[in-house]
Amino acid sequence: MKNIRKRFYWSLRFLIFLSISLIGILSVAVVKYGIISSVRDQRIKLRQNDIASQCLIISNHITDYDYFNNPASEMINSEVMQLATMFSGRILILNKEFKIVKDTFDLDVGKSDISKQAIITFRNDKTYIDYDRKHKLMEVCFPIHKKVDSKEVTGLLMIAVSTDSLEETINKVNQKANILLFIFSAIIIFLAFFISIFLTGPINRIISHLSTLVDGRSSDELQVYSFKETVLFSDKFNLLFARMKSIDESRQEFVSNVSHELKTPMASIKVLADSLLSDESAPRELYIEFLRDIADEIDRENRIITDLLSLVRLDKKAGSLDIKQVNINEMVEEVLKLVKPLADDSHVDIVFESFRPIMAEVDKIKLSQALMNLVENAVKYNNEIGWVHVSINSDHKYFYIKVSDNGIGIPEDQLDLIFDRFYRVDKSHSRQINGTGLGLALTKSTVILHHGSIKVNSILGDGTTFDIRIPLVYSEKIIVV
Repeated sequence: MKNIRKRFYWSLRFLIFLSISLIGILSVAVVKYGIISSVRDQRIKLRQNDIASQCLIISNHITDYDYFNNPASEMINSEVMQLATMFSGRILILNKEFKIVKDTFDLDVGKSDISKQAIITFRNDKTYIDYDRKHKLMEVCFPIHKKVDSKEVTGLLMIAVSTDSLEETINKVNQKANILLFIFSAIIIFLAFFISIFLTGPINRIISHLSTLVDGRSSDELQVYSFKETVLFSDKFNLLFARMKSIDESRQEFVSNVSHELKTPMASIKVLADSLLSDESAPRELYIEFLRDIADEIDRENRIITDLLSLVRLDKKAGSLDIKQVNINEMVEEVLKLVKPLADDSHVDIVFESFRPIMAEVDKIKLSQALMNLVENAVKYNNEIGWVHVSINSDHKYFYIKVSDNGIGIPEDQLDLIFDRFYRVDKSHSRQINGTGLGLALTKSTVILHHGSIKVNSILGDGTTFDIRIPLVYSEKIIVV
């Protein structure tokens, strides 16, 4: 990764620049090649059509003046020489025995020519045209008929034309096209450079802002609204940043709360101990009372430490779970039996309702503790004469636990906070009730570890309901959102 950071050619700016440059230059090159090819084909076609039309005129004159019986015709020979001069080529006239009657170069008169193009033209009665680009030579073989309207071929008119001038013209066009290609390539590279800067500018601003955040030199929100993607990125990042700030604030508050919760029992123990030490004549009853208070504070300290250790173990996720097949009905009944003495002391009735037998894969100890936290809270934060209703049900995939009460309820603006560690809704009332403020945090962590969900509904002064949903079959791959 460090090597990639140092390589310029791995940067997004360079890749955008390279991509635009290559695509642009290749596109212009393809267009240039297509234009040159089109010009070449067009020029060759025109030359071929021009030669063919002249051949048609000469062949008609050869037929009209019976040239094969009168090869000394000055008019025909003059026309043939003019045509050869006009095209800077060589013209041969062959009779039906493939014998050369006329050669504008006067080299092969009287000889026979049984070349492929001659045979093909004679047999098919069609004009044969061939262009040899390598040797810059165009050959045309034209049939001569016995009569103008006849299909009988009595001879051939063969023309070999040099295309030097044609290729020279095409080369000049090609040179001008290369100049245009160079100019357009320079423009494309120039545009690609600035486009790459423009497109990567927002990313660089994002990186710069993130660097200031990492260095602690800024706490502002990210605002890079150049493109739709950067707008989405900025919005998502700001949400994440706000969440991280919230987590950091929660962590600081958690540390502060832990310190406060741990120091409070120790401070009480210190005060009680100092009081006993400062009054040596205190009666035995006072010693016993203070020592009992010290024991209570030690128990309170122990509960806080135990709950904190439980949270630490739960934070290690599924590795700390002991998953087994458990009878949920029996587990709930066991929890309610343990809470019943507390409910009886508080004059709170507990009602249990089961709709069907339920077997599920859970960690019995942890889930029992989570359920006990909910039921104990329902009893502790209830009215003097109240009720707690616990029900369980299931479907083909999940089982459900509902804990309802008619207690003091929770303010609506605090429902999202009750699962925070050490958070207590009614601070004054909470001081009168033994607790650490970690029960609901432990409960939620346990439910989430089982890939379940927990929801709360409450009306202030009219009671609270907790709904838990947990899969019947535990699987590490299941993620419930």
